[in-house]
Amino acid sequence: MPCSLLVVILEYNPKPYSIKLYFDVLPASLNVQLRQHYFTRSALKKEWVARIGFETSRCRPPVPLKRVNLVIKRVCKRFMDFDGAVASMKGVVDSLVICGIMHDDSYDVTGPWVVTQERGSTGLFIEVREVTP
Repeated sequence: MPCSLLVVILEYNPKPYSIKLYFDVLPASLNVQLRQHYFTRSALKKEWVARIGFETSRCRPPVPLKRVNLVIKRVCKRFMDFDGAVASMKGVVDSLVICGIMHDDSYDVTGPWVVTQERGSTGLFIEVREVTP
């Protein structure tokens, strides 16, 4: 991942909370991540946390969300197998937790992730929507 990770907030609604983010790069596949040295993986994760934290600093919920829907769209020239695509998003979703948008990334909080892939110019779209009782 290049050092110039671009994060853009496409939509934001405070009540009920929802945010849609665009990233100009994709996280590496799980197979690539597992072959990286620990310090490299750690530096990449810190980069995701820093960029998401900076861009969402003014539009975070007052307290981390207890129930959310996650909708993730991966856009690239080549498709990954589904489980690899979902696994590659783990670091990005962890960053949402660290930045205080979600309480946790467990199934109890997120429910099933909706992950889709499209062919096109490289990018990643993530939408986090609060689930109200």
